[in-house]
Amino acid sequence: MKTSSVLILLFVFLSINLLSQTATWEKTFGYHAADERLFALKTDADGNIMFTGLLDTVIFNPGGIERKAITILMDPDGNTKWMRSVGGDFHAGAVSKSIALPDDNTGMVITGNYIRTNSFWGPYYTSLLLRKYNLTGDVLWHKIYYDADHRYSGESISKTEDGGFMISGICDTCLYLMKTDDYGDSLWTKTYCNFKVNYPDFTGPASKIIQTSDQGYILCHTSLDLPGERMHIIKFNESGDTVWTRTINNDDYSYGSSIIKTSDGNYLACGSQGMSDNGTNDAMIVKIDPGGEVIWEREYDRFGFNDGFSSINETAPDEYVAAGYAYDEPSGGNRIFAYVVKINATGDTLWTRVDNPGVGNISETIQDLDVSPEPGIVLGGNMDNTFFLAKLDEYGIGFTGMENQEIQTDRNIQILVHNNEITIENRAPANGPMLTVLIFNTLGQLVFSGTANADGVTFVNIGQLQPGIYIIKVSDANNCRKVKFSKG
Repeated sequence: MKTSSVLILLFVFLSINLLSQTATWEKTFGYHAADERLFALKTDADGNIMFTGLLDTVIFNPGGIERKAITILMDPDGNTKWMRSVGGDFHAGAVSKSIALPDDNTGMVITGNYIRTNSFWGPYYTSLLLRKYNLTGDVLWHKIYYDADHRYSGESISKTEDGGFMISGICDTCLYLMKTDDYGDSLWTKTYCNFKVNYPDFTGPASKIIQTSDQGYILCHTSLDLPGERMHIIKFNESGDTVWTRTINNDDYSYGSSIIKTSDGNYLACGSQGMSDNGTNDAMIVKIDPGGEVIWEREYDRFGFNDGFSSINETAPDEYVAAGYAYDEPSGGNRIFAYVVKINATGDTLWTRVDNPGVGNISETIQDLDVSPEPGIVLGGNMDNTFFLAKLDEYGIGFTGMENQEIQTDRNIQILVHNNEITIENRAPANGPMLTVLIFNTLGQLVFSGTANADGVTFVNIGQLQPGIYIIKVSDANNCRKVKFSKG
């Protein structure tokens, strides 16, 4: 029998894992160019990271910008293996916006646009760019698709089950699709002028396309057909004929960025919607079934100002991570934080991570993400005008500027730290599973893992930890308590 005057101590032997399964890191780097932008990112089965984007260099004679489409291969720890570029001449620039990895592990294929001009003042002619690199950075093939009367751009590329590729792009202000074989040779193209988009430009990808289980395709983009922009999802058959279309958030503005197929056979699309109650945009995720019917739609708001998601991916069955940006106006006006949210199958938030880039008006945004095999979460984007990459573990730990986490707090879980020992007591005991105990250092690296009894008191020996600042997280399936402590 329990009373308030009697404390029953239950000692539990804790399993210890002193090394995290995922080596987390964060880095910014660049090539001292005027502008460097990461647009797309992939990881392979070995954990290598490939990303692509643009690099601008200012030239003073005759004056202007040399624009390169840049592709970089990195090892799992974020060390550069090689960098390749195309364009970079004043009369012939390039931008790469999307990347695909063939199933035969022979390299990577990028798409974007190739820009030609004879004068600083224009006119500018854009063509659709396709290029394949092998794993050592050699060019296996290079394709340019153009005609004299139109402007083209590749915005998204996806591998197809027949070994070829599907590219969604732009022809002038019309949506454009191209199906190719595995050598990048065009099999068919279609232009959809009933789906209006912006002219080819040098910003992020304007659409995302993937193949569906029935050999068709599904695309998410921002349509300009209606008054104000709208997230628009289009289903095509294998030949590129339109099967159905859905406009999300008909009563207000919305912006479509990315779409994935989920393990339950449905689809998740992400972007942003505006205006919210306070006149700003909220990040948005919508789940639809294979027929285009909306299953649910959720909004996510971090600081109460503009938020948006650029990419989404599935980390485990019924678990997903979306990433993008969150404005923090009260603390500086133009500060933008990298914003990552993990959700379950119904869109409920499991955890939120925001990277604080530091003081001043700093812009840090995520453009794309992928899941690495450890498992981990690889994020790519930009900090101001340089490349920004980060690798988080499956719990979202790894940002060096990680702010206080938004987690459910169970005040019934008491955590007391005494020199080399931590006492964990659950004051609302239940016949449930063991509590999970995790300790992280200030770099977000897992340095201890174990379990504690859900009913009673557990003593955790931390004598093996080096002096420093740590965070202990004690949780079960529904509740969590986290405490920062110092070990002398």
